[in-house]
Amino acid sequence: MNSIVKNRGDQVTHFHADITINSDALVEVVETITVWSEGKQVKRGIVRELSTQDQDRYSNKDSISFSIKKVLKDGKDVTHKFVSTRYGKDIEIGDNALIGNGEHVYTISYVARGVIGFCVNQDELYWNVTGTAWQLPIVNASATVFLPRSVPADSVHIDAYTGPLGARDKKYISYKKDDGSLFFSTTGLLAPYEGLTIFITWPKGYANEPIQVINQERKGWSFDEWHTIKKNSFFYINKYWVLVGGLIGLLALLVYVSILIEGWQSHQRYSGLRTGYSGGSLSSGSRSTASSSRSSGGGYGGRGGRGR
Repeated sequence: MNSIVKNRGDQVTHFHADITINSDALVEVVETITVWSEGKQVKRGIVRELSTQDQDRYSNKDSISFSIKKVLKDGKDVTHKFVSTRYGKDIEIGDNALIGNGEHVYTISYVARGVIGFCVNQDELYWNVTGTAWQLPIVNASATVFLPRSVPADSVHIDAYTGPLGARDKKYISYKKDDGSLFFSTTGLLAPYEGLTIFITWPKGYANEPIQVINQERKGWSFDEWHTIKKNSFFYINKYWVLVGGLIGLLALLVYVSILIEGWQSHQRYSGLRTGYSGGSLSSGSRSTASSSRSSGGGYGGRGGRGR
């Protein structure tokens, strides 16, 4: 049995997430949530809140989708239902029967789509392990992250944050295991509305960035709905034709730019002006998060939870 904090009543004694990042950019998550019930807040089960929207540092609102694979209570299938909220989806676990006081273990398995950040020089996962809206205290929260097998261990960078929404506390430990996985664990109690958020980067080329004519997450479609729409509409374009079209467009752009440069240089020579130039670099990325903007509760994934 996990440690219990006395005089705290109902509580999450241990929250653990196994997170697997696949080469196809899908993220598989298995959450094991161990609760101690005294029949005050946790009477019939729990509610797990998942956020399907987030806002990046460019104020772009991104939507993601979840596909629930399995929900268990104490190792057995359990009644559950999904409720849409303004923040995303709630998984209400349990029926009207009282679960009884004591320890209960809930397991939630799901696949998340659209959560990998594909940046210019790296790819990243910015993930709320617990979320910062849990109404129960969490004695310990941890996560194990499995990257694609071929990612070099010395090229991976990790960080994490604890505390309430927006906090940048560092009450955690992290290390790389012998099998290449990454482990995170809090070092103190998370009070209600506090959580654990992790941030991981690795080189590009190990997770395939999807070719999307329309961003299905922004449209709010599920993965299966988007696949059906692609196959039954003119948006279903062979990816090789997309590549050919892109190359033709790039060539035309280069020709146009070269004409503009030649005209500008001719004008400069004619006017006798000599203009200095201070070189610089511009970069852009999808959902790239600067270090100063990252904090607890700022990523994708879990929002929180409560007893029911």
